[in-house]
Amino acid sequence: GKFNQTVLDEVKEIIELPDRASKYKCDPATVKLDPAVISELREYVTAISQMYRHNSFHCFEHASHVVQSVTKLLSRVVTPDKRIDRVNSGKDNATSNNGESEEWTYQQQDMNKGNNRNSGRTKQLHEYTYGITSDPLTQFACAFSALIHDVDHCGVPNTVLVKEGVGIAIHYKNKSVAEQNSVDLAWELLGHDNFANLRRCICATQSELERFRQLVVNSVMATDIADKDLGALRKARWERAFAEQDDGESDCNRPKSLADSSDGVSISDAAHSSGPNAKQQCSKHERRLSRLMAQNRKATIVIEHLIQASDVSHCMQHFDIYMKWNYRLFQEMSRAYELDRSNTEPSLGWFKSEIWFFDNYVIPLARKLDECGVFGAHSQEYLNYALQNRKRFALTGKKAIEDYKTRYQEEKKMKNKKMSAKPSFDEL
Repeated sequence: GKFNQTVLDEVKEIIELPDRASKYKCDPATVKLDPAVISELREYVTAISQMYRHNSFHCFEHASHVVQSVTKLLSRVVTPDKRIDRVNSGKDNATSNNGESEEWTYQQQDMNKGNNRNSGRTKQLHEYTYGITSDPLTQFACAFSALIHDVDHCGVPNTVLVKEGVGIAIHYKNKSVAEQNSVDLAWELLGHDNFANLRRCICATQSELERFRQLVVNSVMATDIADKDLGALRKARWERAFAEQDDGESDCNRPKSLADSSDGVSISDAAHSSGPNAKQQCSKHERRLSRLMAQNRKATIVIEHLIQASDVSHCMQHFDIYMKWNYRLFQEMSRAYELDRSNTEPSLGWFKSEIWFFDNYVIPLARKLDECGVFGAHSQEYLNYALQNRKRFALTGKKAIEDYKTRYQEEKKMKNKKMSAKPSFDEL
């Protein structure tokens, strides 16, 4: 029953985003938050930071890096020239010359022309980006998920937690243990009384709260990349989403009813109406429903891949950034080995593992960012960095790993020296 449901059980293949939400009634940069909301947001982020453990890799600095990466990717959701007559001719940036977002610029033009909500460039932008650009709650959910995705991470993989039989592994049925724990802890914190203003600001209605929760669940669960079954399901979902026809028709998972549309007519209404246009009206709404489903299916899986890419964004950035975080992961895994929480000394298979990770995860993920089309020409930047870093690590990685080992031992000696230099309790 629902009482025994875990976070993982909540994952959905299709999250229903608002149909042309377009909540940007003004330039988002001009929106002023209530001081109470700002204060609670700062308090919440501070509390979340304290819930991260002092791991070398899975720490609050990593979470902050992922938040920045998500924000950067979202800011680069652009529209190619061929699909939309761009406001800034010849530019492939997510902002106009005066710093306004493209979404706002398009919507401002629509409103200036007196067009309705479902017309003009904003509609094209909404459809091209599968609705991601049109819903501020979706974008905030991505950043929020990045912030919380490794809360209370123990510094070891889920396989270790399962093997050790720790309480949270049993509670989460040995599946996506760390990820489910992070969601539960962060969500419980958000529910505290001292974050009431923040909650109301994020979600004005119960429907928004449910959608926010669903987006967070799907996004954080997507960061479990070690589970082969979940990975296979996600791959199949991507293929199903992007194998659909351009007109949105899909043979799978067609629902039998349609929620109220913008003109207030549902499929059941159309089907039970009389007259020569009844069948045509029903067919029209079925096609519209199918298009919406196809769009939401794409949006859901693209959001998950956006979070995944941000989680390993160091692999798609400058080589120095990649090496910084690569060493930090080496530190964390070396520490686990010393604590007998790992059977393998990490340097032994590190080189092959990194090359495998590039070839089988990072580079295919970067190609998917390009394939989905949402990020325009910017997706090539991530793919190029991934390819360059893979090539450079293949040339220098073995030497780097030797340096890792030396550096780690030296740092450990320095730490032990500092610890021994501290006066004992008896000496005080």
